Amino acid sequence: MKNLAAEFSACYLIYRKKNRKDHERQMGAGQKGFIPTPLDKLLFILLYLKCYPTYDLQGLLFGLDRTRVCRWVKILLPVLEMTLGRECVLPARQIRSAEEFFCAFPGVKDVFIDGTERPVQKPKNLRRRKKMYSGKKRQTTRKGLIMTDETRQIGFIPMSKNGRRHDKRLLDKVDIIRHIPPEV
Repeated sequence: MKNLAAEFSACYLIYRKKNRKDHERQMGAGQKGFIPTPLDKLLFILLYLKCYPTYDLQGLLFGLDRTRVCRWVKILLPVLEMTLGRECVLPARQIRSAEEFFCAFPGVKDVFIDGTERPVQKPKNLRRRKKMYSGKKRQTTRKGLIMTDETRQIGFIPMSKNGRRHDKRLLDKVDIIRHIPPEV
C-alpha cells in the first residue's frame, strides 16, 4: 500500500502541474485541499471505486460536501489510472495473439465469456437514450463482456458499449474468439 501511495503521490503532482491553469501564485499556494495527505486521497478514490457510494455518503465519510466530492472524484480517477498504468496492473482491453491469451490465462482448459448489462441513468438527449436502451432489460444500460476461467479469475474485459448492442455482436466486434487456441 505504501508503494502504491508513493507512486500515486508522484502521479498526483504530475497531473496537477499538467492541468494547472496559468496563475500568479506558486504551486501549493491558495486554499488548501480538504483531503490532506496522498494516502487519504488514495483511500478516498479506492473506496469510491470499490463501494460506489453516493456523493452524500462519501462526503459524510470524509467531511466534505457533495460538490467537493464530485470534484475530487473527477481529479483523482485519472491520477489513479495513471498510477495503475505505471504499475502495470490495469486489466487487458485487447488480446491480439495466442501468446497474450496464455499470459492472461496460464494453463487454462476452459474459458467462459459472458455479456453483462448494468443500468445507467437515462441521458437527457433522446438520441443517446435510444442508443442505450436495452429491450431485454427494459431500461438504459451499458453492456460489457467478461472472460473468465474455471477458477472465476477475470482475465479480459473489453470496453463497455451501449446496451442496445447484442452480446454476440459485441463479441464479434472485439474479435477475441480467433485468438483462443483450439484446445481450449
